[in-house]
Amino acid sequence: LDWSSAVEGLREVSQMFVLGRGYGYGVAQEAALRLKETCSMQAEPFSAAEVRHGPMRIVEPGYSVLGFATSDVAGEDVKAVADQFEARGAKRFHKGDDWEMYDSLALDLIYDGDRAIRWNGQSCNAQQTYGRGRGVLLLGTKGSAVVDRNGFELYDLAGKPVRKVMAAATSETTGTVGEGVLDVYHARNFVDVIRGNASALASPIAEGHISTTLCHLGNMAYRTNSVLTVDPATGKPASAEAMKLWSVDYQPGWEVKA
Repeated sequence: LDWSSAVEGLREVSQMFVLGRGYGYGVAQEAALRLKETCSMQAEPFSAAEVRHGPMRIVEPGYSVLGFATSDVAGEDVKAVADQFEARGAKRFHKGDDWEMYDSLALDLIYDGDRAIRWNGQSCNAQQTYGRGRGVLLLGTKGSAVVDRNGFELYDLAGKPVRKVMAAATSETTGTVGEGVLDVYHARNFVDVIRGNASALASPIAEGHISTTLCHLGNMAYRTNSVLTVDPATGKPASAEAMKLWSVDYQPGWEVKA
């Protein structure tokens, strides 16, 4: 293994959690022992299954987490736990990284009726999920769907593919701009509605507002290091601290009025 990219970030570390699960947990235990012996570092090993129950509460901004993710279901759990730590301000090592916000985040959105959405972001990691750099996995009672900017695939409950539809042209999925043929379609549809050449928007503004607000609420939860309770009628959080981030201050005369 080449650890050179992590050395600089580890240089000033005095304490960390070392995570693993399954046979990766044994590796984590051995790594934590060696870090104590060779670096005089307070390295504490935990199973990814148990670290949520108590230890996670002591994590503060700058706290380091080292995870050993195996190439199986147990490894996916280690990655998920690491994302939760980073949403709380933990540190991941990216040499020369110039991002001002988090590079990984796990966001849980809990709704009435036992419904939930989990958003996982990994801006600086090219590891694909279900063969995609970005997309949505829908788990339903009769099957599932994987959707991205280039099409969708439907599966039955046994995981058997039942339908696949691909876009006419390929769009970028992982770049910071994300330009592609869908942008052209949306822009054309928007202009056609204004000119009276189309009767309705293919992507209504009200629906777009909901999805972008969810992203903003995730940023607010991360920056305030808190769980937000949101008014479903307005989309606004009950937290006064979070509401300080609800909007930006505009120069006089440039305020957005709706």
